[in-house]
Amino acid sequence: MRLDLSYNAIHSITGFKKLHGPAFNLRNLYLHGNQLTSLDHLISCLVGCRMLKELTLSLYGEANPVCEISAYQSSVLTGLKTLEVLDGLDRRGKPAATRDNVFIGTKFLVVFHLVYILKITLFT
Repeated sequence: MRLDLSYNAIHSITGFKKLHGPAFNLRNLYLHGNQLTSLDHLISCLVGCRMLKELTLSLYGEANPVCEISAYQSSVLTGLKTLEVLDGLDRRGKPAATRDNVFIGTKFLVVFHLVYILKITLFT
């Protein structure tokens, strides 16, 4: 499953802790253009998302404040062992082939339901 929550002024992703464990299939998560500031918060909220392969915190010049932390990429990759792609780059720092992140048809319903479950606070 792919989830695009980019450009939503999100400060906290605590709700992702409800997606920890093997029962959830979140593979691609797009969070660029938000307001995440803490590496510890980011990693602790996502470490249990065992299927997560791709995470975007910075894209098209739109980054989270956490991206300004020195060596944030290596910290995220160290903390989230399942990640293969961070900000469009693979673990070797080379451009990675990524999938289209556009949801179509009924997949929109899944996204809205997931956001409700996570109780993510938008625009706060």
